[in-house]
Amino acid sequence: MPGQGRFPRGVRLIAAAALLAAGRAGLAQQGRPLVPGHVPLNPSAEAAITAEWLTDDERKDMRVFHGVWDERDLDTPLRRAQVALNAWALDDPVFTDPSVPAEFHAEARLKAGDLRGALDRLAGIESNRAARIRAEAYEGLGNYDAALQAVEAPVQRLLNTTTDDPAEVTE
Repeated sequence: MPGQGRFPRGVRLIAAAALLAAGRAGLAQQGRPLVPGHVPLNPSAEAAITAEWLTDDERKDMRVFHGVWDERDLDTPLRRAQVALNAWALDDPVFTDPSVPAEFHAEARLKAGDLRGALDRLAGIESNRAARIRAEAYEGLGNYDAALQAVEAPVQRLLNTTTDDPAEVTE
């Protein structure tokens, strides 16, 4: 039949399963887990997190930003939203909380594949984060001109000003 390929579907599935099993066996023979149990924190990040001049809230923000938070750090909806996005917990109830900035709601929609929903949540918001999310959504929709236009203003701002905010530079 047209579109069936050279081999029947069952043969292709068996071949795919065999390849996956061989890959797992190869990793096991090397003695390495597929995902490491622990990744050491970069010394620069460690120094930033433990800086003496930080307030407790600033230190919590730094731990969340660098992904080394614990449950005690998740004491605000914003921090919970940041962690939920990083963990791809896109159905987390925190994304229904109106105190969480719209950019976080939009990014959750973007990651969930609801590109139009992401754009709708960014109406009237002009931030570097909103621009990046808008550009990604437009790109996903195939509207490359709108994606380029979405990042024009933030790029100009970054070129014409100096910032020491890592989150803004990352965006």
